[in-house]
Amino acid sequence: MTLGCLNRAGRRLAACSFAILTLLSMSTLAFSQADSNPKWDLFAGYQYLHPGGTVPLGDPTSPTSYTVPDMTKGFGTALTYNFDPHWGGEADFGHNWNSSDTETTLSGGPRFIWRTDDGNYFLHALLSYNHLGVSGLSNGSSGIGVILGGGMDLPINKSFAWRLFQADYVWARHNYADYADPQFPNLRRPELEGARLRTGVVFSWGGEEVVPVAATVSVQPSEVFVGEPISATAVAKNFDPKHALTYTWSGNGPQVSGKDTTASIDTTNATPGTYTVTVQVNDPRVKKNNVASASTTYTIKPLPPKNPPTMSISASPTSLVAGGSVNLSASCSSPDSVPTSVANWTSTAGTVSGSGSSATLSTAGVPA
Repeated sequence: MTLGCLNRAGRRLAACSFAILTLLSMSTLAFSQADSNPKWDLFAGYQYLHPGGTVPLGDPTSPTSYTVPDMTKGFGTALTYNFDPHWGGEADFGHNWNSSDTETTLSGGPRFIWRTDDGNYFLHALLSYNHLGVSGLSNGSSGIGVILGGGMDLPINKSFAWRLFQADYVWARHNYADYADPQFPNLRRPELEGARLRTGVVFSWGGEEVVPVAATVSVQPSEVFVGEPISATAVAKNFDPKHALTYTWSGNGPQVSGKDTTASIDTTNATPGTYTVTVQVNDPRVKKNNVASASTTYTIKPLPPKNPPTMSISASPTSLVAGGSVNLSASCSSPDSVPTSVANWTSTAGTVSGSGSSATLSTAGVPA
């Protein structure tokens, strides 16, 4: 790759970085993350540098242009404090060298990151101190510059990730007035338009633990007669209060009609019994820790009868000698078709025993 191509690529990278950073900043108004985010991120790894600059060598009145060669040996590290799920303040250090030259940067500025299940994508814009040491010049040169770029991390677990790549545009302005006369302005005040590539590991720690989302549901009243209405109410817990939630209602009995946090249960013509109503709460704007459900029961009782039950009783035999036994049989029914049953047997004389619709009366000891 030629110097000109790298310089043009660096300028395009800078423009794209600012554009993407602006778009991602706007996107935070519409989206957010589900998981907790670490307070600190620490990167450490390998760094390749293309300095992208030319400096003067030799006689200041007739200097020789020296293009600083690529530096394949190097390392970099960056420490970021995360203010919120997306924005952080980053401190960055990088150092590269070859057989005769060195370049060192110490930088700081904002970083934007977007964390997903499959990758963490970041952009940063850093103000930089740049020190360039060139063989043949007695003293190195220090200048002010900027570093613009970004990259992608592959999360291994909550605390560890691999930086798949990082690509940055590295710009700096230096002063070589002692090595080039004024008639050589480009050598006297050279600009570095370089590019650097990084890969390595990222350690993350701190931050609050994820609080699982939850939901509760209640019904009022919890016991009704057939045909009486029931109202169900859901309460969502630990969801982002800025997000609109969706509520899905269901049940294993009468029809449940729900909207948002409330639902109505129609018990018209329902079969008496105990049933369950369930609500599922979902935050569609996040992918993890975004669903909670809850259930509760209610009871539908049969309508009370409008008319009293009727009963008849028969005895066999109807006449006997004292001391004998009489077989008794009872028949019960309800004009409202309500189930009926014989609760108990009693007698004013003798001893009666039995259950249900049949009993036996003993007349032992009973006067005629």
